[in-house]
Amino acid sequence: FRKPKKNLLLCILSVISVLCICIPFCGKVLNGFRFVSCRWCFGVCLLIAYCFTNEWDKLRGNRIYLFTMSFLVFLVSCVSSWSRTARVLIPLCICLFFLIVADSEDRKVFGIDIRQLVMLGLVLLNIFYIADYDFSYRGSGRLKYAMSIQDVRDLFTSSESYAMKDYLDQNESDPAVRYSGNNLIPNNAMLHDAYSTDYYWSITNNYDQVFRNELNLTNRCSWMIKGYEHRSELDALANVKYYINDHDSNGMLPYGFSLKESGESYDIFENEYYIPFGYTYNRAISDSLWSEMNAVEKQEAMMQAVAIKGNSSLSGYVKDDTDLTYTVRCNSGAEYEDGSILVKSEDNEITFTFEGIDACENYFTIEGLHFEDVYSLVEDDHTETQIRMSTSAGKEKTVFYLMPNHHYYYGKQDYSVMLGYEEKGLKSITVSFSLPGKYDFSEIRVTALSLEHYPDYCANLSEDHLEDVVFETNRVTGKITLKREKYLLLSIPYSKGWKAKVDGKDAQVLQANEHYLALSLPKGSHEIELYYSTPTLKIAAAVSALSFVAFIALAVYSEVGKRYVS
Repeated sequence: FRKPKKNLLLCILSVISVLCICIPFCGKVLNGFRFVSCRWCFGVCLLIAYCFTNEWDKLRGNRIYLFTMSFLVFLVSCVSSWSRTARVLIPLCICLFFLIVADSEDRKVFGIDIRQLVMLGLVLLNIFYIADYDFSYRGSGRLKYAMSIQDVRDLFTSSESYAMKDYLDQNESDPAVRYSGNNLIPNNAMLHDAYSTDYYWSITNNYDQVFRNELNLTNRCSWMIKGYEHRSELDALANVKYYINDHDSNGMLPYGFSLKESGESYDIFENEYYIPFGYTYNRAISDSLWSEMNAVEKQEAMMQAVAIKGNSSLSGYVKDDTDLTYTVRCNSGAEYEDGSILVKSEDNEITFTFEGIDACENYFTIEGLHFEDVYSLVEDDHTETQIRMSTSAGKEKTVFYLMPNHHYYYGKQDYSVMLGYEEKGLKSITVSFSLPGKYDFSEIRVTALSLEHYPDYCANLSEDHLEDVVFETNRVTGKITLKREKYLLLSIPYSKGWKAKVDGKDAQVLQANEHYLALSLPKGSHEIELYYSTPTLKIAAAVSALSFVAFIALAVYSEVGKRYVS
């Protein structure tokens, strides 16, 4: 940058690279427009390394300049909690040591500059040190997570997905059923060609995340989907027919599931109110009505009418939930007032007492949650707090609240925690926080959701559904007969890449219930075809081809290219 005309290309590339790292939108572009990620920062490191190497012959004569700059990097690393580790600081110390002791005079051994040999040795030393740090138990301890080949084989044949697939092969003919459960291993279902409600995908569908935020689901990470947290209505809408729990699990079971098989390691339950893939609605909810509902209300509304994006016609629903009036009791280490909870020491309890309602799912909702470190206890490794909840019926649930400096943080502040279905109304919910401090909130609700009409809702949605369903690569087909005009909902995550044909003619694909696909169908018998093509794939391919041609041209006609060609 001291000679921008001579180094114009490197200066431009450096500015572009820094902008890509600093501007959040660029991080989103480089991550497939899913969420902001700086996973591409290695490109900046590569560019800086190239620039440094390119200028090394000029820089090495000015050891004071190099030492000053390296020392500044050392100080910046000390300020950053993520860099204030042995993994970063020791290699920097090695570099500083080299700059201090290296002789400025040219000395050669067998015709090779001794400083080049020293530099090579230090680079290798850094590589070995960082590798040792990553794999040793005193550092990141990656070896702790390593598995033997036999462990992998055992996991493959003893996992819940293996047990579930074995059961499905023997007892299930419907290819579209999903299963859920406690302690599922994300993506494990794919190993056995089964369908679960859990998956891990770094560029997960953003409509799924919008839905989960709208319903106040408590997933810790934006890229890891862990089922529907035992909510019977959401499981039914996702075509969950089976639930599998390991014997060591004390987790909750959604309403309407009964034991079908008890194996050596797992229990399998079947949903009495299973809704088949491709179910139908008689009516739709408008955007305005949807936006006015809270999380629990949206959940119960979807059992009665479909929320169509862009729909302006109003449609009511039967309200099955009741917000309960509660009193608050704190122990000596906590204080509660309207809008905030002060926790003076670890795991102090706040108890919400109320008169529950029989035969209900019970929800504890806290919205607008914000942690304030009033006791200055937050250290580098404290970037989250655990909120533990237990009910008078013995059900327990833990929620992770992430602070803004947590590397998984994605702005989540609203949580609706389902604390089980009870035939007898609950009497209390006890809440504790693992980290002392002040917890501000906008609202706390205790809600009892009646499931009295739940069987009828499931039966209505299942009455007309897609039949003869066939799943192929990027294509789904089926048939349906309707006695009246209806919306056909397909529990496939919405994407602009999906197109549809009804009776061979193009049909509009609607965004339904925030994250699913839907079609508006007239009365009669219809053949349905859905097919998927990646949006802007052709444009992306053209850009990649042009970039490759430009790279070849630059390599051939640039000064460096000419030197290599000659």
